[in-house]
Amino acid sequence: MLRIGLADARRALGPLSVLGATRSIDNALTVALFRTAGGDDRMGGLLLASYASGGASRVTIVYDRADRFASTEPALIARATRAAQLPGATVGPMRAVRSPDGSVTASVPPAWKITTFAQGEFAAVAPDAAEVDQELSVRLIDPRSSAYQQALRLQRQLGRVVNPYATPYGMPMTVDVDPARAYVTFANAIAKAQHFARPDISIEHAIPLPSANGLHATELVGTESLRGVRTRFDGIVGVAPPGPIGGWAMFVKMISAPVARFDADLPTLAAVYNSYRVDQGVRGQQVAQTQADDRAGAARGLALMQQTQAQNSATFNASMAHARSVQSSIDRSTAGFTHYLNDTTVLENTTTGARATAGDSFADAVVKNDPQNFRVVPISEYR
Repeated sequence: MLRIGLADARRALGPLSVLGATRSIDNALTVALFRTAGGDDRMGGLLLASYASGGASRVTIVYDRADRFASTEPALIARATRAAQLPGATVGPMRAVRSPDGSVTASVPPAWKITTFAQGEFAAVAPDAAEVDQELSVRLIDPRSSAYQQALRLQRQLGRVVNPYATPYGMPMTVDVDPARAYVTFANAIAKAQHFARPDISIEHAIPLPSANGLHATELVGTESLRGVRTRFDGIVGVAPPGPIGGWAMFVKMISAPVARFDADLPTLAAVYNSYRVDQGVRGQQVAQTQADDRAGAARGLALMQQTQAQNSATFNASMAHARSVQSSIDRSTAGFTHYLNDTTVLENTTTGARATAGDSFADAVVKNDPQNFRVVPISEYR
């Protein structure tokens, strides 16, 4: 609810910075202090997000000019408290669900359909096309990678889609990493591959979030067209840097609904989103197994590449050896024909191994006179 409230505040007030936030022990109330950009006219305020599964969910924003908010804040809070006593939106009955692999639990309305539910990932869709996505991950291959061709051979095995990383490949990972551009590029690529109309994504707000361990994340708020329906989305997109064979990953946590129903669906979307829980023990084992499978896959890919290189090298060496043999035979035949034309031959001292060109008659006479130490060298033994 806090992120939803911040998105609303940014839509109303423009760019703002969160100065601090706190949450109650039962997660029912979150309070954040914010300040907008600007000079003397900048605003300061509080954002209060209250959430109760099955009950009222509400976001309240109170603000004033930053230089006087401290004095007007009590009256603003009192007015917000009175407003909060008015009937609010409610969330209907929910059913608890657990993924078959035991990694995820969540709660969804009875009519919702769960589309992804394993490996820490969760996605559910409502009859009106509202959707909640939690920790969806997409594994991709950067075509600019030097290992791209090898990666293509492993594409089916590794389950990755070809898509450029968010920054020019080979550059430092802190340079120009743009999850928003990665998300738009990927969405367009998938729509094209599945013969859907372009999603026509319009990003209204892109707020960078703190990065860690090479993962860069951005909160995105905007609209897109899915199968002819214009939807509003609000969520987080993160990208992880490429690995050793040019593979990288994109992670998505998002809520969305048709534009006309987004506000009405928001309490239910928030309830489903916040009900998501991961069994860290199970997920840790799965991550370890996935990493082991990736290492094994990379090792198989490297072995295949080395085997292919060895085969190519062996074929090349054999071809060169055959070429040298053929050329040597040609050279010997040419030398023999030259000796024939000149009535000469090659005479060898069998004791010392010394060789010399001599006339045919002279060579024959030497061999007849001393056959133990001299011989005429046949063409097949020419060097």
